[in-house]
Amino acid sequence: MREKVSFNRAIKKIAAVSAGIGMLGATLTGAAGASMLENYPEPFVTDFQMNSLVVIGATAQTADVIGAANVLASLQRASADPVTAQDAPRGSGALSLSGDNFPFGDGANLLEIGERLGDVEQTISEFQLDALKGGVIT
Repeated sequence: MREKVSFNRAIKKIAAVSAGIGMLGATLTGAAGASMLENYPEPFVTDFQMNSLVVIGATAQTADVIGAANVLASLQRASADPVTAQDAPRGSGALSLSGDNFPFGDGANLLEIGERLGDVEQTISEFQLDALKGGVIT
């Protein structure tokens, strides 16, 4: 009987020590993770170019999809090249875009606030905007 009591105590002590080590490990891992994010958005965005993918499963829950959308929005903001008012004065035409973009309208008919997109451009296809191209990711 005495051996059974000491065996139970030993198991309880091992469990307590294991739980303590697990908590210590979680604390250290959290601190290491925080130090990895101090350079955020790197390594996901480099030189204002997003170089990563966000994958959402077909059976993902709504909260997971919203979380992925928030991460994408954050990375999109980080990948935008900031332009100040001094760099592109109003009406000067000095602002130019790079990457995958499409100008809505031309010099005679510009897209204005409150105007419907269809009044300026009827259709946009994969020939004007690479983001609309179809395909398979492998």
